[in-house]
Amino acid sequence: MRSTRILNLLSVAMIAAVLAGGLFFLCKPCRAMMLIAAGRARGCPVGEALQAPSNQDAAQERIAQASRVVREDPAGYEMWETPKGSYWMPKNDDRAQLPNILAEHERHIYGSGEQGVKAGDVVLDCGAHVGTFTR
Repeated sequence: MRSTRILNLLSVAMIAAVLAGGLFFLCKPCRAMMLIAAGRARGCPVGEALQAPSNQDAAQERIAQASRVVREDPAGYEMWETPKGSYWMPKNDDRAQLPNILAEHERHIYGSGEQGVKAGDVVLDCGAHVGTFTR
């Protein structure tokens, strides 16, 4: 009986984590609010967080306009040269995805200063995608 209850609670927790992850990546205002709730948006008032999508779009557009494919691989990858460096992307990926991620990094929404990664920190990058977080 107790093990069934624990399994049920774990299942609910996993479903909630999957839903939160989906909202985090698919909904820019949700992502901003989740970062505030997690304490990762220090000094970012709610009003600023709600404006984040328009700020994000401007940075994303600027990066997209300055980026281009410079090489193709027969295995189905393209090398993109961006203002933030070169990245290999699967050829059929959404072309807005890389500029979007790079704009988020530029805006330091994942942490900087006291909230950012420092020398000696242990960081797990689970699901590296194209390496923007690893870089």
